[in-house]
Amino acid sequence: MVKANGKCYVEITADKETTLQVGGIVKVGTRTVYTESFTVRLTATAPVFEITASRDKILPAETATFTAGVKNNGFAGNIAVQYSIISGGDMAINSASGVLTAGSNITVNTLVTVRATITVTDSVFNGVYTVEKSIIVLGVPLPTVAWRNPTVDIEIGTD
Repeated sequence: MVKANGKCYVEITADKETTLQVGGIVKVGTRTVYTESFTVRLTATAPVFEITASRDKILPAETATFTAGVKNNGFAGNIAVQYSIISGGDMAINSASGVLTAGSNITVNTLVTVRATITVTDSVFNGVYTVEKSIIVLGVPLPTVAWRNPTVDIEIGTD
C-alpha cells in the first residue's frame, strides 16, 4: 500500500487482466465501520505505437529520420525496431536507425512510405506490430535543353 497526499493507494501487478475483491475497514476513534465489499476487474491496455518523421518533405539526395516507439506511457517491456521502405522508388533506408536517403535523380514528386516493424519482448503484449508513415520527396525537373540548327553563310568567290 502506498500513502500519498493523505490518500492510500494499492499497487497491483498482474498480467493483462485480473479480478480482485475489494472491501475495507474504517476506524474512527473507537468505532469500526466495515465498507461494502465489491469485485473489481482490472484490464491492462495494449500498447499504442507511433512513427514520426523529422521532415514531411525533402529534396533529392536529402535525408529524413523516422522514429518509432510506444505512444502511451506505462509500457512495460522491450522493443526492437526495423525500418523498411514499402513504396517510393529510388530511396534507401538504414533499417536500424531509420535514416531515409532520397535518390539524387528524382524528377517528379514522389510519395515514399516507411514501415516500422516493432518486436515486443518481455511483456504481456509480446508480438510483432507495424506502423507506417509517408513523406514527399519533391522532384526537381531536369532542365530543358533546346538546340537550334544554326545557319552559316559561306561565300565562295574570287578576290
